[in-house]
Amino acid sequence: MNKMEHLSITKALAKKVGLEVVSMTNTDQQLRVLGRVHPNLLHDWLLVMQWLLTKSETTDWKIDLSKQYFLRGQKLLYGWRIIIQSENLSKHYSDIVSTIMSVPSPVKELDEVPLAAPPNRNALSGTGKGAQPTMSAVVGPMARAQIRAGGS
Repeated sequence: MNKMEHLSITKALAKKVGLEVVSMTNTDQQLRVLGRVHPNLLHDWLLVMQWLLTKSETTDWKIDLSKQYFLRGQKLLYGWRIIIQSENLSKHYSDIVSTIMSVPSPVKELDEVPLAAPPNRNALSGTGKGAQPTMSAVVGPMARAQIRAGGS
């Protein structure tokens, strides 16, 4: 595998999950990377790992993914060890890169945040207008009946 090919794989991992390469070695039959993924991107990384493992079951290249612990000064850290092997790995690198890049980005859920507003803004003060919590908002005919009854 030439230098540009294994750099494409690590660049794809950096783009997809923010992988920071700690160390890397390669031969014609094996690419070995130790990298770190930010904890906020762990869910994305797990999805990429699942896709790579699934794809490697039906291809000539195989992948081994595991945690590896190491010291940085006196601090114990861990990284993700990625080992990709094949008889002629260079002919598979584009397939590996396309597998990484084809992993769908996970849906990010937004938290509901209360709005800073005067108390009467959220009271549906007879008009049916005002902010309401998403999961308990009353809309449609129920809202009209509730406003007529003077309740909230």
